[in-house]
Parts: sequence; structure tokens; C-alpha cells
Amino acid sequence: MDPPQSPAPPEGIPDDDRIFPNVFVTVGTTSFDCLITWAQDQETTKQFKNLGVQGVKLQIGSSKLYNEGTRTFGNIPYEFYSYKSNLSEDYEWADLIIGHAGAGTVLDVLDRGKTLFVIPNESLMDNHQIELGEFIQSECYGYSSSLDKAHSMMSRIRRGGIQKFPSRNIQGFLEGVEETMNFDPIELMLAKSRDRRT
Repeated sequence: MDPPQSPAPPEGIPDDDRIFPNVFVTVGTTSFDCLITWAQDQETTKQFKNLGVQGVKLQIGSSKLYNEGTRTFGNIPYEFYSYKSNLSEDYEWADLIIGHAGAGTVLDVLDRGKTLFVIPNESLMDNHQIELGEFIQSECYGYSSSLDKAHSMMSRIRRGGIQKFPSRNIQGFLEGVEETMNFDPIELMLAKSRDRRT
């Protein structure tokens, strides 16, 4: 089920509300080649041009289809890389961040007040990315859609279309996630940590 759509933007939004010179696309540590393919397809690059995009960085994770390097699509330079120990520099560089709906990525981006568009990786088993995307969308913290509707959602993205994330209220955010998604995110993180140690 797709998340609810954002309300239509108010009239008179300034043009620069839809200008995003730098775009960062991240898939996390897993493989999400469909998102990487989408990020460089003809329709996406056309939309990027309409958003004033001048550069795109793609963190490609464990992709088997794509390699690190620099390429150009629609006259826009793209930089591909697999991993970095810390993505903070790319988060700060970006005006728009597009990525999977991993909890760590979502919290890092929202805490910086960046415009976020999540496209859940629906191929992962037993993950909560779809529910987290629905929560972000319903609270107007960012945008979310399935991959097949991502071009349509891109046409709605704007800086002024989101609510500021209450960064000082991380516990409130986690409680909202728990209520919406019916699981305890802290317990999930602890369980993953225990699994890594065994």
C-alpha cells in the first residue's frame, strides 16, 4: 500500500523552493540496484534538470551492476562510490537526499534539516522501510513513495513542503515510529547489535 500523498503546495511558493543543486542518493549497505538505475534514467535526469541539479553523488552499497567512478547523464555529472566510513560530508553537501528508508539514514538526514525523499527497498525481507516511509510522509517530515511512483512524487518535492524534524525530541520520534510500525526500534537495534556479536 502506498503512503498518503502530501498536500498540494500552497500558491505562490517561490521558484527557489524547487531548486536543489546537489543531490545525494544512498542505498545503505545492501544492494538496491533498482534505485541506482532509476536515479540515472532519462525521466529522472530530466526532472533533475528541472530542479536545477548540477551534481549527483550515488552511494551504491553492495551493487553487483554498478562500479565506482564518474559518469555524465543528461549533462549532469554523477559520482558513484560504494562505501564511506562516514556520510556526514555528503549529507551536508546535498540539498536533496534520496534514499532507502533505513532508520539510520532517515535520522541522520532529518536531524540536519535536509529535504528527504525515501524510496523503500521492498526487496528486503522482514524490514520496516515501507512503514517508516509511511510514517515520514504522514508526519510531513519528508517524501516517500514506491519506486514505480517515484517520478510522480519527484514533481511534488519542494523545500517548503516539509515540517521541521524535532531534533531535540528523538524519544518522541521513536515513540511515533513504534506506535505507527508496531515494533520497538530501540529493541530492534539492540537485537541487531547482539546478532553481530554472536
